[in-house]
Amino acid sequence: MELSLLASDQVRLWHAAREAARAAAVEPDASAAEAAAAQVGLDAIVVSVTPDAAFRVRGEPVTATVTYRPPGHVPLLSEAVSRLELEAKAVMRIEQP
Repeated sequence: MELSLLASDQVRLWHAAREAARAAAVEPDASAAEAAAAQVGLDAIVVSVTPDAAFRVRGEPVTATVTYRPPGHVPLLSEAVSRLELEAKAVMRIEQP
């Protein structure tokens, strides 16, 4: 059961990274990427976008990296699972002017 919950969290994390990258590709404001990633419903995710808004050039790639420490759900495995850090990255072409 714990393994399937981790797999579900990883899929949601990939979705969060894609949403953050898309938001960063069209919106220079850093909070837009964080807000887009937060919509997947995972608590305490950390979003990192490179390059910073000041260095983005239309047509160049922008990368969103999202990390998450899943809580354990199964009592005997929760301590081991809480030590894991899941990560997902997505790259999109910058579309902002």
